[in-house]
Amino acid sequence: HNGLAIVRTAEALGVSHMHFIQAEMKKGQGRATTRGTLKWTHLHSHETFSDFLENRGGFHLAGASVEGTMMLEELPVDRPLCLLFGNEHRGLSEEAKKRCDFLFSIPLYGMVESYNLSVSAAITLYDYLKRKRLALKQDGDFSEEEYLAEKAHYYVRSLGGETAQALLSKAQSSFRSLI
Repeated sequence: HNGLAIVRTAEALGVSHMHFIQAEMKKGQGRATTRGTLKWTHLHSHETFSDFLENRGGFHLAGASVEGTMMLEELPVDRPLCLLFGNEHRGLSEEAKKRCDFLFSIPLYGMVESYNLSVSAAITLYDYLKRKRLALKQDGDFSEEEYLAEKAHYYVRSLGGETAQALLSKAQSSFRSLI
């Protein structure tokens, strides 16, 4: 449930790709929690952490951990990062911690020892993306072409494949009659 709450928060902040490793979800879970954002995001599921590592691309890994050697606000914004959050009860696995390029902690000022999973992700994403956008001097890091491709993806997923195909066919017919 908290993992799916992250999907909603991440999409609201402009994140389009999320990875779940060994996700423990029940069938049909999440429609109310994600509020439609499943249509607008790319979710990737991995059976194991090793599977995830094989498909991670050129991203550096930054893991949230109470044992982090740097603070959230010290995460570098000048390189592509994949932010890792562990299970709410167990945290990041030892394997994940060892593979991270950065281990960071989120500031706590009260007596509690940690935030819950979705709050940790929300605080981290907001802070990191705000600083990254300031460094880029723009609202996002998509090129115009990537932005249009994502927008098209959103429209198709929102409408559903059959409806989108029917509309596209109708539009093509209209364009042909104009030529």
